[in-house]
Amino acid sequence: MFVNVSLTILFALVVCRSADCSECFEWVLGYSGESCSTTCMKASKSCVENSLQSIITKEAFEIAVTSSRQLGKADRPGPLESFCSGGINVMDIATAPSAIQYLPGADLAPLYLCYYPQDVVTGNCATEYTTPPVQRFCPCDSEVC
Repeated sequence: MFVNVSLTILFALVVCRSADCSECFEWVLGYSGESCSTTCMKASKSCVENSLQSIITKEAFEIAVTSSRQLGKADRPGPLESFCSGGINVMDIATAPSAIQYLPGADLAPLYLCYYPQDVVTGNCATEYTTPPVQRFCPCDSEVC
C-alpha cells in the first residue's frame, strides 16, 4: 500500500508541474515509429512539449514508465525492470524517452529495450524514430491532476 501511495504522490509531482496545475499531463506509450504529436492525437490529447525535458534521470524515467498507459492496451507497462526486460540504456536508440520491442528467439517472449537521455532531450513532439521503429513515452495534456 505504501508503494502505491508513494508512486501516486510522485506521479502527481510529475504531471502537475506548476502551482496552479495549469500544466497537467499523462505519460502515454505510443506505437512504433510514431511521434508524440501523433500519439497524443490518437489519445484525443495534445503533446506537452516542454514536459519532454523532465525525463533525464532513472527515477523520472521509472515514474514515466510505471504511470504511463499504452495505446491500444488496457494494462500499464508495469515496474521499470519488468517492462524494460531487455535492459535500460544499454543501446542509444533515440534522443527522447523510448522503448523498442525485439524478439530474442522464436520460443522466447518479446523483450523491451528502454532508453532515456541522461543530460538533455533533443527530440520534440514531432520527432519520429522509424529506424529502428522506436516507441516513445509522450507527455499528453490531461484535465485531471
